[in-house]
Amino acid sequence: MKAAGIPDKDVASSPEDLKAGELYDWLLQRHKAKRAGLHYDLRLGGPAGLHSWAVRKGLPAPGGRHLAVLQPLHDYSYRNFQGVIPEGYGAGKVSTADKGAAMVTKATKDELSFTIADKRYPESFKLVRTGGRNWLLVNTTPVRYDTLERNIKPKYTTIDPDQAEALMDGAHAVSAKIDGASSLVEILGDKIEAVSYRRGPGGRPLSYALKMGLAGIRPDPALKGTVLRAEIYGERKGKAIPVQELSGLLNASLARSRAMQKARGINLKAAVFDVVSAPGEDLSTYRRRLAVMGRLVAMLPEGKFTSAPVETRPEAARRLFADIKAGRHPLTSEGVVVTALDEPEAVPAKAKFKKDYDVLIKKIFAARTKGAPRAGGFEYSLPGSARTAGRVGAGFSHETLKDMLADPDKYIGRTARVEAQQQYPSGALRAPSFISLHEDI
Repeated sequence: MKAAGIPDKDVASSPEDLKAGELYDWLLQRHKAKRAGLHYDLRLGGPAGLHSWAVRKGLPAPGGRHLAVLQPLHDYSYRNFQGVIPEGYGAGKVSTADKGAAMVTKATKDELSFTIADKRYPESFKLVRTGGRNWLLVNTTPVRYDTLERNIKPKYTTIDPDQAEALMDGAHAVSAKIDGASSLVEILGDKIEAVSYRRGPGGRPLSYALKMGLAGIRPDPALKGTVLRAEIYGERKGKAIPVQELSGLLNASLARSRAMQKARGINLKAAVFDVVSAPGEDLSTYRRRLAVMGRLVAMLPEGKFTSAPVETRPEAARRLFADIKAGRHPLTSEGVVVTALDEPEAVPAKAKFKKDYDVLIKKIFAARTKGAPRAGGFEYSLPGSARTAGRVGAGFSHETLKDMLADPDKYIGRTARVEAQQQYPSGALRAPSFISLHEDI
């Protein structure tokens, strides 16, 4: 006798049938077997079947590795089984230890890589065949990212818009300040990585690559070793989505973010605005980097990467400036960035048309409403101060307010961007309105 969903022992499992970039069910079952003793079963797949490995010690911690023994392909219905298998294959007690969705990032005959997709801070794993039915399960979740450590976010100066206009002289580049999430993009041997300047728990790097749909895309080998600076933004019908909506996509789990993008017709893209490194290229000035950037972006996956709008000729720069200021530009109305073209190590200057402020979220407060429970906003302090300076209760979407109340730890301690009519001498803001979470801090 056997539980529904357990196959005959000769039903072979072929993990290479899974497709990179696709979401699948995954589960970890605690199995107190009569013959094999207590162990865990890792399963990954969909309606075509669950690819299964017996793992004595369960999932390893980041950097750890455990032996995993490949099992026969299980029927999809077995994902819901919990109980006692009286006899035969798998006899013993089975219970679910964890389950959810996972995205496969690589699938070959001898290697399977996947990322847990329904956790706030996902972990990544790799299964490598070592011989026969034996595989090695490795937790590949990065605990640090050396490229990010070597290339911190560049410092900008701030100027008034009229000062920016005075610099449209042919000696400066004027680029659109896209209101997105700044990131480092690195071209590795077999994949493209896009990492936030903001860190997760314990300083863990936060990747945007899978949310952008870059899983399974192999870059041009000539680009290996290239590092770019880019703004991640969401495009819908040729226009950038509001930054608050973008923040929701970037802070959602991988599975939820991809689902929301599909439902809303959004494509996450990277607008490249500078080159950090490119083997064999002269990057001594911004003028040279712009020329290199154009060639590199043309070699990256179409539809996922573009060059940030930039002009160097005075007349074209003024038109770009006027379009952004008037709200006619499809990607931004926030402002411009001005950079000296031929000055080595030139410091970019940003000019914003609207004043905004960074505040630290201290506490979420509930709304006084008879409808569905939701937050009313948050209390904030100013950077460098622990004292509560005021409250922000405007500018939120209904979805954000519900999420804030349901998961306050996701917001408390984060830096938010807000607009305000003025700032009082005490530092408090008059009529502050939420713009978005600050994705770079």
